[in-house]
Amino acid sequence: MTRTMPPEKNSIPSCDSLVQQLDRWFRVLRDCSVDVLSSSEDCFVRCSACSSGKAKKKMSCQGGSLKIDANTPICFVSDHDGQTVRVTVTARTEWSSSASPFPKKHSVEVEVSLEGQPKYRAHLDLATDSRREPLFHLQTGSSRIEKIAEEKHFGLLRWPMIPLDLVLVTELILYTFQPREWEAVHQNAEFLHAVRQSEQGFLTPFFQKIWSNPQGRNHSFLAAFCASRQGQTQINKDALLAGPIRRRSRSASS
Repeated sequence: MTRTMPPEKNSIPSCDSLVQQLDRWFRVLRDCSVDVLSSSEDCFVRCSACSSGKAKKKMSCQGGSLKIDANTPICFVSDHDGQTVRVTVTARTEWSSSASPFPKKHSVEVEVSLEGQPKYRAHLDLATDSRREPLFHLQTGSSRIEKIAEEKHFGLLRWPMIPLDLVLVTELILYTFQPREWEAVHQNAEFLHAVRQSEQGFLTPFFQKIWSNPQGRNHSFLAAFCASRQGQTQINKDALLAGPIRRRSRSASS
């Protein structure tokens, strides 16, 4: 789920826009026989300005939050070679009122099980400033492996990754595990509206900045991609997102 810049006139506050996108995408998934165990109103918390109605007049949305936890995951169930494959998706995202097109916090977790036995687990995360890691990254492993890693004072390898929100992650899972359903809906207007909103909010600003003027950079791609670490003067999220693609003022972009 991502913030976008609606038309100047009759623009919808960010929280409402995100809830509408969730509603649209949940309908698409349910039409594809995907188990969506919560509604957009259940898993999305509007900011105080949007909840009180002030954002509609003053355009002062402060950013809401999304939470889909292990009790109400999005579940994809399919049959492969006579075995039941279950893919569950959980997510946590927090937006803020900053000029960045990306959330303040973001994590999507995917677990794949075969006949009820977990076989694969991965996180797609937005880095925190307290760790030395790529801004957007893929991390694989289990809670047991992560615990061992922490005890040994080293982190699991985090692979640089293009930014993917809940919509884009679940589209990929649908494409991979339920290809017939994806083929049936991928040109549907409601499907395209939700996906394009996420592409515009996550992928467009990312690619514009990362690959702008590659010959003029005085640092490597990885340096531009990585978040800052406490106590170090390394390129951080603000530096990565600074420049011509920064969003317009709040009143124009919410």
